[in-house]
Amino acid sequence: MSRPAPSQAPADRAGKRERLLALLDRRGVGSLVLRSHTALAWYLDGARTHVSLAGDPVLAVVVSRSGDELRVYSNESDRLLAEELGDLGGGTVTEVPWHEPLAPAGIAELEEADAAAAGTVRR
Repeated sequence: MSRPAPSQAPADRAGKRERLLALLDRRGVGSLVLRSHTALAWYLDGARTHVSLAGDPVLAVVVSRSGDELRVYSNESDRLLAEELGDLGGGTVTEVPWHEPLAPAGIAELEEADAAAAGTVRR
């Protein structure tokens, strides 16, 4: 299920988005998926994207020129949107059933890990 994301985020988020769009330009691709706790906390202004610190994030973000897609497990979407994501926007929220891959391989042209391994992510 897709729905509009909450309204626009704080000003520094726009700068972060511009940095990722510049990365897409340098790499010649149209989209990037963020999946790690570190990248998600950076991009989402410190939002906690997990249920347990020992567990994987329950959210992934696909960044593209047309906007961000926040992919959230459906059993956590209401809580995350209300408690953590608040005023984040510029894209859509896609609820994913808990038993399906949150962001399957190939959902974006560039994986966060590949961008970081190539030394193209500057923080």
